[in-house]
Amino acid sequence: MTLARLQRDFHDHIVRGSPAVEAAVPEAARRGLAVYRHAYRANLIACLKDTFEKTAAWLGDEAFEAAALEHIAEQPPTSWTLSDFGDGFDRTLAGLYPADPEVAELAWLDLRLRRAFDGPDATISDVAALADVDWELAVLDLAPTLSLASITSNVVALWTAMDDQETPPPVVLLESPLGVAVWREALSPRFRTLRAAEYGSLRRAREGASFGELCADLATGFPGEDEAAAAFAGGLLAGWLSEGIVIGVKA
Repeated sequence: MTLARLQRDFHDHIVRGSPAVEAAVPEAARRGLAVYRHAYRANLIACLKDTFEKTAAWLGDEAFEAAALEHIAEQPPTSWTLSDFGDGFDRTLAGLYPADPEVAELAWLDLRLRRAFDGPDATISDVAALADVDWELAVLDLAPTLSLASITSNVVALWTAMDDQETPPPVVLLESPLGVAVWREALSPRFRTLRAAEYGSLRRAREGASFGELCADLATGFPGEDEAAAAFAGGLLAGWLSEGIVIGVKA
């Protein structure tokens, strides 16, 4: 057996329980191998529990640990830091719980709030300095910690209830998807739901669309009512500026 093959078999044994490496390990050392495997996976499970606190509370210890072991087997850590290990756990849960979308959505919210807390600081422009901006051409500068996703359940209500140590409400599947935004304002991670128009506008803004283009998109929802469309767009912008979602503009 080559060293490379031995290393692959050892890795597969640690993360997936593959028995191939055991033949190369003296019987007296196999107990140590089992201890190492248990400790390795237990540390990764603890790492996921720390990041996905509400998801773990929702699933319960047994189900969460089973999902964590699945994630370890399919997406073992490759980064230099374990803080990256949670990436993709929501997709693992989506595969495990296809009929329960709130599970993966809770995991996404848990992770993005952690990422917002750990994310880069932002320098917010003085609102007075925006008075002379050509808004038709201006591109919005969004908070670097901003994350956006589409949700199909009342996951925000579930997460909030658990954070307040209250009994979560029953799961409700939404008639139409909503958006959710996560970002950090000053030192505090924040999140809220977004109606379709606001969610679509923020996604377009993140893609680099100008504010004029956002207004044109929004105007389709107000046929023949230009003033109403402009007022709606202005209200969105004012809210984004006050909340720290928009931190300035780019020419």
